[in-house]
Amino acid sequence: MANNIRQIETKTEYETLVRSSDVPVVIDFWAPWCGPCQALGPILEATASELSDSAVIAKVNVDEHAALARELGISSIPTLLYYSEGTLQHRQAGIAQQNEIVDRVRAAQAAQAAAV
Repeated sequence: MANNIRQIETKTEYETLVRSSDVPVVIDFWAPWCGPCQALGPILEATASELSDSAVIAKVNVDEHAALARELGISSIPTLLYYSEGTLQHRQAGIAQQNEIVDRVRAAQAAQAAAV
């Protein structure tokens, strides 16, 4: 996994990241046996590189954190959750293209800037 993508290891880490991040957060719920999840991996790596420090890209392995996935209503993978200022802004199941992810993050950044 790329160094610019965080691996979420606990529910507390997930909650802290979502609540405390001052930039938009995109979290990928995935599993290593999932073909579409594997296809999304390089897209997320390229997206994380493009967005650099202006967003956080993170991953949650649903096999290791099934309770968290259930709690968040993850019923298919891959699923991307987009957060801004601690609030879920969008949920997207299936493979997303890099430009889709970047556009959603930039829209969240614009909304944050307008609110200031």
